[in-house]
Amino acid sequence: MSEVHLSAQRGKTIFLVDDEPCLLKLLKEVLEKNGYSVISADTPAKALQFAELHKEHIDLLLTDVVMPEMDGCELSRRVRTIIPDLKVLFISGFTAGVIGENAQGKGCVAFLRKPFSIKALYSTIVTLLYPLAGL
Repeated sequence: MSEVHLSAQRGKTIFLVDDEPCLLKLLKEVLEKNGYSVISADTPAKALQFAELHKEHIDLLLTDVVMPEMDGCELSRRVRTIIPDLKVLFISGFTAGVIGENAQGKGCVAFLRKPFSIKALYSTIVTLLYPLAGL
């Protein structure tokens, strides 16, 4: 299951990558209900293809950390060669330590541990996409 959905409802597009079909579908629906455009991929290989095709539209990469083929950290490094200033939100059932210090820093990377609340998801997305909103 992979999908491309682009609309300019809110002007922000989230690139969602997860190998778990149920979670991918649920997160996509939740994000779209909140007005975000969503591009989704169920494998890192598809994600890299979509990143190249839609690089001018993607504002945030939201990716699982543990996936077959390639982990989310490697995926984010590769996608950031295509979209250098891309903000990244990692999600995982593991602790943030699995991400490593290389992927973190500069206020453009965040981590949510599964299970997380929708409120925590939105709060983290807003912090990444609109860092000055709290001022």
